[in-house]
Amino acid sequence: MNDRTARANRVGLTLVGLLLTLAGAAALTRALGLYGPPGPLVPADVRRLADTQVWLWPVLGLVALVVALLALRWLFVQARPGGVTYLDLEPDTGHGTTRLGARAAAGAIEEELDHGPYGERVHAGFRGAPTDPGLALNISLPGDADPAAAGRRAQQGVARLRHALESDRLPAVIRIRAAHGRAAHPIPH
Repeated sequence: MNDRTARANRVGLTLVGLLLTLAGAAALTRALGLYGPPGPLVPADVRRLADTQVWLWPVLGLVALVVALLALRWLFVQARPGGVTYLDLEPDTGHGTTRLGARAAAGAIEEELDHGPYGERVHAGFRGAPTDPGLALNISLPGDADPAAAGRRAQQGVARLRHALESDRLPAVIRIRAAHGRAAHPIPH
C-alpha cells in the first residue's frame, strides 16, 4: 500500500468512524431518555414527511447507491498491488529525472539468484516510494539447501544491486523459506 492510499484510508475510516459514533451516541441517548422522552428514533414530523413526499425514497435510494459505489471503489483500491512501478535514480530533480522500471531491477536480482547451486526460487519486489524504495526478497529453498549460504549469497546480490543502482541506501528484507520443516529465516539487511 502506498502512502497516498494509506492516507486516504486513514482519513476515510476516521470520518466514517466519527459519523457512526455520533449517530450511535445520539440514538443511545434518545433511547435511554437522556435527550427528551424515550420514544421512536424518528420524530413524527419526519415520518409524516416520508409518508407525503414521493421524492424522498428515490433520493434515499440514490444516496445509498452512491455510498455503496464509494465503498466498492475503496475495496478495489485495497486490492491494488502496492509495489513501486519505477525507481527514481536521480535524487535531485534539478539535475533531471532518471527512472528505471522496478520490475527490471527486481528481475535482474531474481535472474542472478535463481541460478544458484540449490535451485532456489526467488521473487523480488520493491515497496515504498519511487524516491525511497525498499527491496523485498523472498527465497524458497529445497530441503537439502543451506539457508545460511543462501542468505549470504542473497546479501551479496543485494550489494551488487545497490552498486548497479548507485545507491548506498537500499533497505532490503530477505526472507528465506526452506522445505521439509525448516522455519523461515528473515534476514534484515
